[in-house]
Amino acid sequence: MRWNGGSVRMHPTAQREFFRWLFKPKVVILAMPWRVVVEQLPDKHRATDRSGVSCGARESARIDPVAVSWIIAMLFRRNNKAKSEWAVGLDFGTSQVRGVLFQRVSTTLKLKSADAQALAATNNNSTYTAFKYKLEAFAVRPFPFTPGKSENISAAAAVVAELFSALSAPDSCAFAVINPIGTVVCQVELPRMPLPEARAALQLNSARFLHRDLSNYYIDLTEQSAVGTPTPAPKNNKMQLLVGAATRPDVLWYRNVLMAAKVRPLAIELSTLTVVNGLLATEPELCQKEAILLLDLGARTTSMNFLWRGQLAFTHVMYFGSQQITEHLAQKLGLDLPAAEAEKLNMSETVQKLVQTAISPLARELRSSIDFFDQQHDCRINRTLACGGVAGSPKILEILGLEVGIRIEVWNCLDRLDTTATRGDQAQLAVVAPELAAAVGVALARLSEWRA
Repeated sequence: MRWNGGSVRMHPTAQREFFRWLFKPKVVILAMPWRVVVEQLPDKHRATDRSGVSCGARESARIDPVAVSWIIAMLFRRNNKAKSEWAVGLDFGTSQVRGVLFQRVSTTLKLKSADAQALAATNNNSTYTAFKYKLEAFAVRPFPFTPGKSENISAAAAVVAELFSALSAPDSCAFAVINPIGTVVCQVELPRMPLPEARAALQLNSARFLHRDLSNYYIDLTEQSAVGTPTPAPKNNKMQLLVGAATRPDVLWYRNVLMAAKVRPLAIELSTLTVVNGLLATEPELCQKEAILLLDLGARTTSMNFLWRGQLAFTHVMYFGSQQITEHLAQKLGLDLPAAEAEKLNMSETVQKLVQTAISPLARELRSSIDFFDQQHDCRINRTLACGGVAGSPKILEILGLEVGIRIEVWNCLDRLDTTATRGDQAQLAVVAPELAAAVGVALARLSEWRA
């Protein structure tokens, strides 16, 4: 960097290195509040937050640090307040991609006298800031692409670019949600050790600890508190870990699609956990008071998330979804897949019996998971909520509930959010609301994180 005629210039080589570093994609799978992170870079390049959990990745660059600070300050400076008030969530499903744009609106409220006295004793302030989340826009587009195939990247990127343009986001950043076949979310118990060492141990010995080979996976973990306690017990010699992993080719394919669409992925998260984030963000009191079973019924997978006392107590993923039901109907009725899908929507009495037969494996697995949770935690599930594509079919939920012996309610993740000024068709929004749970969860989790 040199001073010339009143302007500051960088050496061309340093400038190229800086721009390569600045726009280098950070491959991160991050699920708040458990921070299940899957990163592209090795541990020595990871940034950590105060709790010691890796929260980002940054690669060193061989450039003048003074030049870097000047360029960031003068050319790429951003309004941090504005950045923290917007979030875009993109959910890549098996057959559709869904996007939401949220704005966080803050309001300063004056406390009542008793509350003000208690608050004044801690921070000498009689007011507090309340936040409201407004859904500014939403969009749903067909996404018939198979992850991992490089020839599909251009076509998939065109769909993402068109959807992102429909959202009219203030910048080109987004938080993505994926749920490819092979995703792993599980709990494991290990002797107490630093989290980087535990991560390395699982990466090298995944077959021993997790009973599956994760050598070609991005993997990370975080320690879970015991259900009902705010923090893990420091004197315990064992620690309970929540592990998240996704295959490297799948993660890199989604990253490449976003970059080709000129969308900067700030995080790539797992759908299994983002729906839990959405429920915790929109129904915190319900999650604290009752034992909740949250079902995310997708096209190819179904995740069963058990929440107790405001925490995720147990999660199980089964590779069964609406696509398997459609394939069963096509086989039994001798139809092609589009015709079988139409029959599934009409739901005649004959089709209902076939759906009951097709859904029985999921019903048995769900009943076993509920019984396991009841025995482990000595409590019964109070409410069962459903989201995802299948949640738009009340008849299928009714059949599944009868098979399992429970009542399944449709969870509308937008019920407690402000949608009065949402751009788009309000009738369509009411129909697709259960399908937006993952996109809503990732956006609200990040807005809540920025608030802190």
